Amino acid sequence: AVASAQPVEVVPGAEVSFDGSESYDKDIKVTWQETESGWKYNFLEVEIAGKVLKYEWSGAVSGSGKSITKTFNNEGTYTATLKITADHDETASTTVTVTVVKKCPVLEKLKAEKAKLEKEITKLEKDISKFEKELQTKLKAIDEFIEICKKLKQKAKELIEKIDEQIQAFDSTIAAMNRTITEFKFCSDVDTAIGILGKVAILFTGGTIYVIDELKSIAKSKGIDAAIKKAEQVIKESEKKKELLNKQRKERLKDYKDLTDKIKEWKAKKEQLKSEYKKKIDNIKEQIKAKQEKIKEIDEKIANCSDSCGH
Repeated sequence: AVASAQPVEVVPGAEVSFDGSESYDKDIKVTWQETESGWKYNFLEVEIAGKVLKYEWSGAVSGSGKSITKTFNNEGTYTATLKITADHDETASTTVTVTVVKKCPVLEKLKAEKAKLEKEITKLEKDISKFEKELQTKLKAIDEFIEICKKLKQKAKELIEKIDEQIQAFDSTIAAMNRTITEFKFCSDVDTAIGILGKVAILFTGGTIYVIDELKSIAKSKGIDAAIKKAEQVIKESEKKKELLNKQRKERLKDYKDLTDKIKEWKAKKEQLKSEYKKKIDNIKEQIKAKQEKIKEIDEKIANCSDSCGH
């Protein structure tokens, strides 16, 4: 016999369904087998469907039939017994137990309130996770931007240094040409002029060498005055190039300053962003803490709450 109840735990006034349709009959089939020591028989249990003829319920319920229902109004534990009768008058019995528990309204309300708070905490924890990921994404983007600005700033610095070297070279050339012109004005012969250019070459190194060599050639072929004119031409060209370089230097300095300010600005934004998100997350944590405190209070009330609703 097989019996079941649905549900097995109910509140007073609820209906329970009892079912015995899974019951079955077992017939014993005897077979004989010849062995060396003689004939022997074997028992074989065979399940045969459709042979249960009668279903009788007793105990917590009374009645007949494969299934039966009953409403329980009082608290307690109830046991129902199912007896089946098969063909050949064979019988079998089994039991099933149902528990009827009176629900405390206050207890149920407390449990519902606790479940609601736990659900709210779960959502708040997800919000924290969301804000943390969101913050990390934004901070990463800012860090990448700052890194780009740093590289551009370094590049601007290198360009300024390179421009400064070029300006210094032109300053040296201009000084060398002014010295040459001054010396040539008191010079009466080419050999003396060549000697002067040699001294100038020693005093002013770098980009002036090729100019000195050119002036030597002009002085030898065209005379001192022609060399002076060439020196004056070199000064004008150098001043013009120097002016262009100073303009470029001013632009690069502006780039350098702008990038410095931009890095400072975004570092400040980064700290501001961290502060804003910290406030958001701390606020949520405070909410969670408050809800957890409420849950503790509810747990204490639940522990003290009796099933008999003695409040």
